[in-house]
Amino acid sequence: MKQYKVFLKNKLIGTTNFEKADPPMGVVFGQINFNGDILDYNSLKSYCIENNLAIATDYAKYKMIAITENIKVITETGVELIGVGGYVLDGMDNAEFEISIAGIGYPFYEQEFPQHTRNYFYPNNGDL
Repeated sequence: MKQYKVFLKNKLIGTTNFEKADPPMGVVFGQINFNGDILDYNSLKSYCIENNLAIATDYAKYKMIAITENIKVITETGVELIGVGGYVLDGMDNAEFEISIAGIGYPFYEQEFPQHTRNYFYPNNGDL
């Protein structure tokens, strides 16, 4: 499975495999595997505050956060994934953190995520 690099304000914070999808909407999403010094709600929130990054949603009581700006995702070949619906990085400590991209155009979507396209259109055998 392909691995994608997740950046927050040009800092590599982790990777994802984009294991889930909604092909008709050009959407992919997957769990973030954090690396380095960003590992959880507190470190993600601190990084955003220290770097003047907007936090879209912050529920400190539940350690839940969502960020929608200054995010980029790079493919294994160095191409930035771009969706007209933008990025959302969200999650909470007692669950998982995910990254999603909405509105990735075709034919790029089909070329980059052929397994999701096959599984959606041919769920019984995955063959085109």
